[in-house]
Amino acid sequence: MLAGSGAPVPRNFQPTSVTFIGQTGAVIGQAGTPGHCATIYCTSLAGTSDYGRSWYGVSAPHTGPPDGAQGVGQIRFLTLTEGWAFGPQLWVTHDGGASWTREKTYGIRVTGLETAGDRAFALYARCTGSSPAYAAHCTSVSLYSSLAGSDQWRPVPGPAGGLQPLATAAGTPVSASLVLTGGPAGGQGYLLAPSGELLTGPLTGAAWVANPSLPCAPGAPGPAGQPSVGLLAANAGRLVLVCTSATSTASDAQAKLVFASPDGGAHWSTAGNGPPRGIAASVAIQAQDNLVVLATDAGLYRSGDGGRTWQQAQASPAGAAAGQKGFSYVGMTSLTDGVALPADPGLHEVYITTDGGVSWQAHAVSAP
Repeated sequence: MLAGSGAPVPRNFQPTSVTFIGQTGAVIGQAGTPGHCATIYCTSLAGTSDYGRSWYGVSAPHTGPPDGAQGVGQIRFLTLTEGWAFGPQLWVTHDGGASWTREKTYGIRVTGLETAGDRAFALYARCTGSSPAYAAHCTSVSLYSSLAGSDQWRPVPGPAGGLQPLATAAGTPVSASLVLTGGPAGGQGYLLAPSGELLTGPLTGAAWVANPSLPCAPGAPGPAGQPSVGLLAANAGRLVLVCTSATSTASDAQAKLVFASPDGGAHWSTAGNGPPRGIAASVAIQAQDNLVVLATDAGLYRSGDGGRTWQQAQASPAGAAAGQKGFSYVGMTSLTDGVALPADPGLHEVYITTDGGVSWQAHAVSAP
């Protein structure tokens, strides 16, 4: 992300995941025309050093898009040199993306990965989903961690590790969600387990423990394996959980209830109702204050009072393909800065805010 390949960003870049460290970031996706890419694969990376205003080419892992047990479609960096591409395979770089190495997962799929402090944490899942739905039909999930630079992944002690069968009815779709804050000293991790429990622990590789049940379980996996029912976000002072239900695809409406916890998930209270329009895909909060931003297929919605009231901050991108309206991801990287990905990667864009989510601007990663 940080070591430019010396080549411009390929045309037709279709971003599927984004990561930022300060003003420096990267997107991963498919680019170019199949059969005419730089390698036999069209997986590409683009980097930015000015928070998405301009982009340059970065070397990518030599693998394809997510397809059953193969390929990658997600990206996270811990530092300007240490990064991982995943979903469902797992690849690592120690030189800012100049070179990539595939890590052994022995047939287990990586459905989530986050970084904080001096470590990466990943969700290892046994799944049989095919094509892009690599996180479907999962029967178990475990939390692993790796110290930056070590290339050694080990299960996190306690109930979060060990690849135990999920406590759910046979055939019920399951997913899990991972959120990290701060670290390593004083940092905290949260795992929304398929059972509806919240597992919490330090960012040191030490044991995590199970908290009481959450207001809602994560439900079936959505795009890129993230939960479709319970959307979790955290900062050093609070957790926010958006529970969704009663989806009406005909009217593009969905009931959303926002919960908040000030004590690491031990106690929850209702913050308010989410916006009724749109099917929710991702939620973000900033490091302080009461900002909550929700990505839906109807656009981006902003709440400045912790989820009690909402305003649409950005409509669905113009020109989005049918069935790919709105946004698939939103994240806040500082008190003012944030990034969102359109659900249609064929728009070749990322959306950026520098005023705390009040307004958003589209920035092209590449030419069509």
